[in-house]
Amino acid sequence: MQELLPREIREMIYAQIWDVEYLTSTRRPSQQSGPLGHSDPRCHTHLVRPNFMGEETALEMAQAWYEAASTLAPDTFTIPDTQESIQQTVCEDRFKVGLDPATVLRTLTIDFDETKSRLASPYCKWPDAATRQETFNLLHRLKKKAGFRLNFRICTPKFRLNCWPDFFDLMQPIVKTLADEGAIVDVQAIHCSRGPHLMAYVFVDLNSIVRGYDPATWKQGVIEYLDSVILAPSLSSCKTGADK
Repeated sequence: MQELLPREIREMIYAQIWDVEYLTSTRRPSQQSGPLGHSDPRCHTHLVRPNFMGEETALEMAQAWYEAASTLAPDTFTIPDTQESIQQTVCEDRFKVGLDPATVLRTLTIDFDETKSRLASPYCKWPDAATRQETFNLLHRLKKKAGFRLNFRICTPKFRLNCWPDFFDLMQPIVKTLADEGAIVDVQAIHCSRGPHLMAYVFVDLNSIVRGYDPATWKQGVIEYLDSVILAPSLSSCKTGADK
């Protein structure tokens, strides 16, 4: 195939192979689940094995997988904010085909656990601030920042606004640098239910707050927003009941 077909035709073939059904069928659940659940960001199939497909074709198949997964199944690249998951996703050639993922990644969602991700928490999963900063600095390795989609999500069953500045300090320089280079960056806080069946039911847009973080004023806007989305339905319900 490498000798008989030009690269453009090969890429068309790869695109037909990596459809949504096949992308889904070749994924395995991750042993480490995050607040909204995560999958192992790899496919498990003979199509990316050099000893089966040949080195050149396996490399092209892996590149095509990244492209297809980014558009057809972007949740493939939803990971928890752990040192291991970020290093593996951004740096490691997990298919063993000679591919640097930083050259082909087009989307990434990182979920922060409000309790375990915060440095001041006694349950923090990070050993120290330096390790966390060095790990997140790996995002600057991304080669194609223009059009790259980066999502930061603070996931919590209970909004504790006093905890958020720790995340803002970490996110702000990354958000600014990537956005300045053309990346599409989105930052949200997500109120998730507890229990085995997690459900996100309140979203808070933090983009403007992170970009222009002001310790003296940022909290008021969030409080007003939460009052509007939480109290308004309750007041509407009370009014409806009174009308009856």
